[in-house]
Amino acid sequence: MRLCNRRALLVGALGVAALAGPALAHRQRAVLTTIAWRKGPTPTAPQALGRFDVVHRLHGHDAEVALRLAGGGNQPLDALEAQARLALYVEGRFGIGRSPTAPYPLATLGAETAAREVFVYQEAVLADPPTLLAVRNVIMTEAFADQINQVNIERPQGDAALTRSLQFKPGEEWKTVSLS
Repeated sequence: MRLCNRRALLVGALGVAALAGPALAHRQRAVLTTIAWRKGPTPTAPQALGRFDVVHRLHGHDAEVALRLAGGGNQPLDALEAQARLALYVEGRFGIGRSPTAPYPLATLGAETAAREVFVYQEAVLADPPTLLAVRNVIMTEAFADQINQVNIERPQGDAALTRSLQFKPGEEWKTVSLS
């Protein structure tokens, strides 16, 4: 084989390896939680003036680990019992309130799978949106030392939306954010 062909082959192989590197990289362990303020009643609270809708998004593999931590064994994530156990697991590791000592009651509405993700739904019925919100998110932090939980809080502000974000790492429990 000629030297020129060997160089071209080597350069091509290095190029393919460089492109494949990101595809083979370690996936960040993370839970994305969105908290959104909504006005008006809900099917579960027809007299409500407003509420926080909470949606937790977990990667399927992480949800399987959470399910095992919740005592669900190796059930498939699309099984109703697995989703119920996963929702209860999340319920015990997430909270919102006026402060860490004054949590709002959160109703767990359910869970569902979509592609490689699991979604858990909750709501907190309130009369008015608070100006401060305390958040606790320790989902999966006991399982993975590199776990990062992102919480995005959305609240309408005039014609626009105000969004605040928090990140939680293992060992971090409650954080407070201003919504004004």
